[in-house]
Amino acid sequence: MANLIRWLFASFAIAAIAGCTAINDADDFVIDPPAMERDELTPDCRGSGVASQCVEGNVRQLCSGTGAWENAGPACTLGCAEGACYDCTPGTGLCAGSGRNRLRCSEAGRWVNVEPCAVDAPHCVEGECFACSALERTCRDGIPQGCGPDGRWRPEPACPEGQGCVPETGECRACALGELRACRNALGNCAAGVSTCEPDGSWSACNVTPQEDRCDLPGDDGDCDGTPNSPVGGCDIACSADVRCGPAADVGICRTGISRCVDGVLGQCEGAIGPQPRDCTSREDNDCNAVPDYLDETCACDPSDAAPKPCPSSPYDDAGICESQVRTCRLAPGGTTSYWSECSGGVGPQARDCRSHDDNDCDGIPDDESPSCECAPGTSRPCSAGGCDDGVQRCVTSEGGEATYWSECELSTRWLFTAPELLSGLELSGDLWGPAVLPDGSRLLLSASDPEHIYIADHLDGASYGPAALLAGVNGSTTEGTPFVTASGRALYFDSRRRAGNGRDIWRAAATATGWGSAELVPSVNSSAHDQNAWVSPDERLIVFNSDRGGDMDLWAAVWSGSGLGAPLPLDELNSGAADEGPTLTRDGLAVFFASNRSGGSGGLDIWVATRRSVEDPFSSPISLGGVNSDADELDPALGPDGRELFFSSSRGGSYQLYRALRSCDPTAAFSNADEAAQ
Repeated sequence: MANLIRWLFASFAIAAIAGCTAINDADDFVIDPPAMERDELTPDCRGSGVASQCVEGNVRQLCSGTGAWENAGPACTLGCAEGACYDCTPGTGLCAGSGRNRLRCSEAGRWVNVEPCAVDAPHCVEGECFACSALERTCRDGIPQGCGPDGRWRPEPACPEGQGCVPETGECRACALGELRACRNALGNCAAGVSTCEPDGSWSACNVTPQEDRCDLPGDDGDCDGTPNSPVGGCDIACSADVRCGPAADVGICRTGISRCVDGVLGQCEGAIGPQPRDCTSREDNDCNAVPDYLDETCACDPSDAAPKPCPSSPYDDAGICESQVRTCRLAPGGTTSYWSECSGGVGPQARDCRSHDDNDCDGIPDDESPSCECAPGTSRPCSAGGCDDGVQRCVTSEGGEATYWSECELSTRWLFTAPELLSGLELSGDLWGPAVLPDGSRLLLSASDPEHIYIADHLDGASYGPAALLAGVNGSTTEGTPFVTASGRALYFDSRRRAGNGRDIWRAAATATGWGSAELVPSVNSSAHDQNAWVSPDERLIVFNSDRGGDMDLWAAVWSGSGLGAPLPLDELNSGAADEGPTLTRDGLAVFFASNRSGGSGGLDIWVATRRSVEDPFSSPISLGGVNSDADELDPALGPDGRELFFSSSRGGSYQLYRALRSCDPTAAFSNADEAAQ
């Protein structure tokens, strides 16, 4: 187990990002707070080793203060695990939000987020993704497609000659039912007419309204038989000159003709050119409606241009390495209609790589110039802290390479601190716990009051702060406390009692442009016991916290498993037989601070630190911070953004208040057992 824990820290501790990121991205946030009560550990039932259990009949039981099991309410309907009722039936799925968001029910009966449905399979049904839904139809490459029972598109027979596939319905048609279009008859005065779309999807003949020849108008062909003033129309008059015939005007390809007068009789119309079927590939006006065919309303695009075009609805923009999805113009059979094909292809954003000058995340900035890439991988620079000028900062790369940041200043001396000073100006009465400094150092979060809620205060100077106010958008009516903001500034973690019947659980609220979003329970991490005091890496692939699920209050860690955080494991390398809680790591993963009442301290809970030379090495045996601890309780340690301040809560003044100790270079401020403080 110890080797595994070393691997966990080695793999994920380096993923912490320096706290200089501005809180202004779409998924960044601004805060305003509540607080929460401080719990004493409830003794376990004698010999059980656990604080809650499920018994026959899905009955929940909790360990009482007397050491006896007591029923904790009615039996669970779906099932019971670790003393908590199932939220869902294991193996089932659920679609949430827009429909593309998916949840799966874990073996423990808890909803767990899984990857959302992709663009090529956007339909979510009971947690599964499908390309199409029942009875849905479309066209692909002009071929009708039906939705098969497996939710995938299946091709159907091609459309008959003269018809095309309508993408919206998957039907084969030359036109849409009820559609009208102008048409022309080349004969007589009946040049203008209307053609309608028949039920079978074909165009009707040109409908015109013939009349009798006007016998008083020489050259009139009212009955459209091609012979002006013909006897068929009831006229028998002699002509005296040739007359114009055919289309009424020369529009598009249409031309008027001549009926010649021979021996007083008008002959057939000669030279007239009437309208022809529309051709979406032609720049001519074949249907003589004064609009070039390729610009007509039934021609959605120009088929003569075969080059793929970006899709207006593409989820990707042409920025960086990203490429929009494309579509091509297709010509329906018969050529009177053109349409766009389905959107396809495209390249989406990839993870930022601080080693690359390409814009892999498609935000318009080369990756190595991104604000989250603070330094060049592998570089270092001199630094000073606490009066020591021989320090060095290393440029550390996050696990995925999407961010780089400067580590805390590494000194040749050990982790030494000056005498702690009380934080002033908060104007809160009662006990104060859980200090957490925002990434830019401008504000402080903490928890206070009864029930405990989260508060926020502006940093003025040194240990001086403005009056604390409740953190807006996060606090509820129950206990909310021990806040933690990731160094990337993108998420707020805290613990809460809002799940009835449970101990404290760890919750997460995402940053928004105006504050915090709705809090959600962190999947797979919580149990029916107390789970609290979370420290989370900036990429949120490692969470370290304390829990009494095993009986004692111990340190636990969960790491990213591909689609979410995996099951937590105890940090046996650091845990003792006493209480161990409130972990916080340095950005470079070379030191971990936590509170413990193990033997060897100053009395009560003390702050301890364990160090190592590299993330590949095991941690040293934890040692007590002699210059910080007192004979009272010290707990909830938290480092400032640059690692030069240590914040914590202490009861040394009678109530729990917040203190700050500065990094020191003075050997006289060393650990009480400095001989064990090998770095």
